[in-house]
Amino acid sequence: MYTIRRNKSFQSLIEFIIYRWGLVNQAPPYYIEFQTNKYDKLIHERFHTSDKESETIVEYIWPCLIDGRDRTCVAKGVVLTDDRYLSIPKNQSS
Repeated sequence: MYTIRRNKSFQSLIEFIIYRWGLVNQAPPYYIEFQTNKYDKLIHERFHTSDKESETIVEYIWPCLIDGRDRTCVAKGVVLTDDRYLSIPKNQSS
């Protein structure tokens, strides 16, 4: 048992499990939002390379954490916005 307590990776894993357990059992529950296509400054922050004029979300870097009770944002998501991706055909985007 002494070796397990000294292992920092193991301690980090335990801390992560405790944190996740708290989120799972949160009442009311939180939910993760990562599917919106339009930028909303109330729940999103732009990634530093984003087109600041664009409202089109190309990719989520980090999802939003939303309170399930009143749908307020607990933690903003980080998104990449850029209108140039709208002109690329889907079969050529990969």
